[in-house]
Amino acid sequence: MSSTRGSSAPLRTVVGATMTALVVGTMTTVPAQAASAIDLATADLTASASASGGAFSVSGPGATDDLTIAGDVALTGTAASGRVITVTGGTVQAPRKITLQGVAVSAGSDSAAIQLASGAHAEFTLVGTSGLTGSATRPGLGIPVDATAVIGAASTAGRLDATGTGNAAAIGGDGNAALIDPRKPIVLSGVTDASCGTLAITGGTVNATIPSAYPTGAAIGGGRFGAGCTVEISGGVVNASAKAGPGIGGGIGEDAVNGYLKDSPGGAGGDVTISGGTVTATSAGSTVTGESGLRYSAAIGGGRGGGGGAEDQGSDGAPGTLTITGGTVKLSPRQAAAFTPTPRNGSDALAQVTVPNAAGVSQVVVTPDGGSAIPFTVSANHASDNALYLF
Repeated sequence: MSSTRGSSAPLRTVVGATMTALVVGTMTTVPAQAASAIDLATADLTASASASGGAFSVSGPGATDDLTIAGDVALTGTAASGRVITVTGGTVQAPRKITLQGVAVSAGSDSAAIQLASGAHAEFTLVGTSGLTGSATRPGLGIPVDATAVIGAASTAGRLDATGTGNAAAIGGDGNAALIDPRKPIVLSGVTDASCGTLAITGGTVNATIPSAYPTGAAIGGGRFGAGCTVEISGGVVNASAKAGPGIGGGIGEDAVNGYLKDSPGGAGGDVTISGGTVTATSAGSTVTGESGLRYSAAIGGGRGGGGGAEDQGSDGAPGTLTITGGTVKLSPRQAAAFTPTPRNGSDALAQVTVPNAAGVSQVVVTPDGGSAIPFTVSANHASDNALYLF
């Protein structure tokens, strides 16, 4: 696992403790009088910002005012193209409380649709359906390695559709990391920004999708070359579907037409814990520049390394870990091999799955590419290590 993961590890315990205090599947809605209401469709938000008591500020009058959120706010409306929304401050114990109510925001060239600043902590409550769309290099919801985000809902009708369109994740890291020297050893620029921090999902429906033809990011996790998030899912419905990258995990390396990026590394998968809800993760596969065949990663796990056409494949990202203590999990990797007791833990397969709380797990279903759905229950565990290996 890459060194960028170390900065978010201490947060995981604290966020996990925070999640246990929440009612699974719901989050407390911020009272209307306690939050500043922001209609993102409003061209000039100067007056609203002045009246917010410092909950948010804007860069100046204009149709694409940039917003800096520094308090509790409720967002509504469709933002003008390119409007930058940045969340700052907060703590894990007292995060910024942000209600998303029918919001539609598209990323500009320099920022995610909604970007958490370095060290920011935010709790998002979904009311109705909102959509965040990323750009080629920026995610729909950006979570840097030292930031945490909690997503929940005021009711089961709360929904977030996060869409990635290029090298960034739909939810997670940027896609602007680049190889700055094509010769060995390869040096990466911006890889920290491409990695993802800590994400907790407690309720509602979260659809994270990368439908683009030539993407390299994960649906939830790292952008190009970046490591995946520390993810905790305790409730709700989570659908994470990427093309070449994992549904949940690390971003992949990128090729070049002439193959000189043959050592391009994939991102590590991160640590994923599922204790409730219904989770579906898919790596659908995609043709990547320089390769004739489909590239694919884990449904949950590490990203693939760059192949460079006929050249040798670069290093794959470490698969990370997946721990299931409850809920229902459906995984669709592009791996058609027979399921046998032989454990495998590669980044082109799934991360090792441990099931420490067998009685709480409803079912794990795996549908390999070109194969039939195979339901797994805890009886399929390896007796020697209480681990269920899926590939």
